[in-house]
Amino acid sequence: MLCFRDEQSVLNNKLAALEKKIIVGGENLLEKAEEQERMLEESAKELEERQQKAEELKKALQEKEVSLLTHKCIHLRQVWFRVVIVQSSNFLFAARTTGHRGEVFVPAGGGRGKNEKAQESLDDAHASQV
Repeated sequence: MLCFRDEQSVLNNKLAALEKKIIVGGENLLEKAEEQERMLEESAKELEERQQKAEELKKALQEKEVSLLTHKCIHLRQVWFRVVIVQSSNFLFAARTTGHRGEVFVPAGGGRGKNEKAQESLDDAHASQV
């Protein structure tokens, strides 16, 4: 049997052999592996931060788009009400100038359509009453 000192010597020799295998070309592979692991962790952290930033920018863009669409919708509604008011005042003007109290529809194009024929019949009926 080997004595304690002989066993220690054998283990020291094995340890030295392992250290020689680990240190290759003047580089300690353990330190190199630790450095690479640290760099990998930093890269993962940076990637997570970038993904979070991208998500924040995406949310901000969506909020801006919703705000813009809401503003455009409100503006479109205001324009529509103005159009309705102008059409109503054109209707009232046409009713006043022709002397009719009934509904009169004046087409925007000014062409002769069914409504104008109806207008002529109203004119004829009004003339016969007067």
